[in-house]
Amino acid sequence: MIRRSVSNSVLAAALDVPVAVGSQAGEGSAWGIALLARYCDERYRGLSLADYLQRTAFVTANEDVIEPSTSETEAYNDFLARYRASIGIEMESIRTLA
Repeated sequence: MIRRSVSNSVLAAALDVPVAVGSQAGEGSAWGIALLARYCDERYRGLSLADYLQRTAFVTANEDVIEPSTSETEAYNDFLARYRASIGIEMESIRTLA
């Protein structure tokens, strides 16, 4: 199942690269801190964090890849161009209100 959220789609479009989302991505920071605590256990000394995660936490993990679509990337680039063009207006409003 692809975890296609708005944020993942925007990230893929903004960077114009595929974005991989692990099946455990929804578990959040409590799960992450528990993994780090377990990594501190002496049984895992000598392993890099990447090796530890590959050998323990992500052994059975599935990865969904969200490919950026041409239309999403173009829409993001259009938004960014309009945003950059409006920065001068923002700065002028700050000067006016200050």
